[in-house]
Amino acid sequence: MPFNISTFKTEIANYGYLQTNKYQIYVTPPPILRGSSLSVPSVGSSSSNPLPNLVSTQDISQRLMFRADAINVPSVTLAVQDVNRYGVGIAQKQPFNASFNTLNATFISDGYGEIWQFWYQWMQSVFQFSGNDSSTGQGNQASFYNNSGNYSLHYKDDYSTTISLIIYDNYGNAIQIIDYTQAYPYAVNDIQLNWNDSNQLLKINVAIAFTDFMIQNSSVGAGAVAF
Repeated sequence: MPFNISTFKTEIANYGYLQTNKYQIYVTPPPILRGSSLSVPSVGSSSSNPLPNLVSTQDISQRLMFRADAINVPSVTLAVQDVNRYGVGIAQKQPFNASFNTLNATFISDGYGEIWQFWYQWMQSVFQFSGNDSSTGQGNQASFYNNSGNYSLHYKDDYSTTISLIIYDNYGNAIQIIDYTQAYPYAVNDIQLNWNDSNQLLKINVAIAFTDFMIQNSSVGAGAVAF
């Protein structure tokens, strides 16, 4: 049928559209970090006069929803292979698996580095790649080795969690809620610092792996084939 601008405008008016700037991300701390606190510098701290302040991981995780600057919703791809239906002739693409891309999220850093430390400590809880800083260990070789990384891997149930992404319409209604299960960060990507970048915000880009994902309340209605 020929294109009709009135039909097009009616379609948009009736069914609306979603925008890419109306979303929130909810990050629940994994079991290994729940109930724990991070030691971060407090107001008035300096290198010569450190004033530690304890901030719970739960408080930091709630702050993430306000500082998620950009998020890439992972794509879904069916892995296929060429199969000759009768052993010869034209090949058909036959699916045999599904794969998901990485969930990438960029967060605006807070003024005390709490969000940066949150992701750092989470990755530490996955794989112990470095030790804990200790004021008593500075300049002491024995203390240094006691606080160094032991390169141990924890159980996935301890360091993984569910991350939810909510997409809203223009009226603040939640339209899509996507849950990523057994999620954990596997990379905090490069952060470029430059003396020439004045008034630029420091942003932390995190690559998050997950096992499965689901869109809440998404199902096939009556009359569909049951599996």
